Amino acid sequence: AAAVLFAAVGSILPDQYEITRSIEIKAHPIKVYLHVGELRDWPKWWPWKELESSAKFSFGAQTSGVGSTVSLKGRPGPGRVKITEASPTAGIAFDYSFDSGAGNGRGSIEFRVSETATIAPWRVRGRFATPVLKGYLAAMADSMHGGMLGGGLNNLKTLVEADAREIFGAEPLPQA
Repeated sequence: AAAVLFAAVGSILPDQYEITRSIEIKAHPIKVYLHVGELRDWPKWWPWKELESSAKFSFGAQTSGVGSTVSLKGRPGPGRVKITEASPTAGIAFDYSFDSGAGNGRGSIEFRVSETATIAPWRVRGRFATPVLKGYLAAMADSMHGGMLGGGLNNLKTLVEADAREIFGAEPLPQA
């Protein structure tokens, strides 16, 4: 009876999730874009790299801008990311999918300029397709993955703020 109740509740819970974390990076948005808009840089700040050090990245022919792709092999199974929107001053949007159906959806890393930094919210939203468990997984998505997004943003901040490249032709951020 408990298993039937568990399955019944799991099948009627919402299967959609949305997770958002944000960070302030003391850099011009174009410098942030150099690392989020170029998929070959993702392994440098990817939040799951500590948990999944054996993850393999296979890059498509195009690795930056709209249409660029990367395939991943590791937990939760083989998956793909495709950049669907890209702006050096506004951020990126991407679709992601896992062959297992574990959390397929859409993500974005947006850029908002403050007085002295770029505010970069990272948002992922999607739907679980795992029968019976999908509602439970969606309900726990933020607590299971929110910390990973925050960790990835911390990695990104460290990477970008250490990047000594000059951004020529860009309006400088005001100094505090």
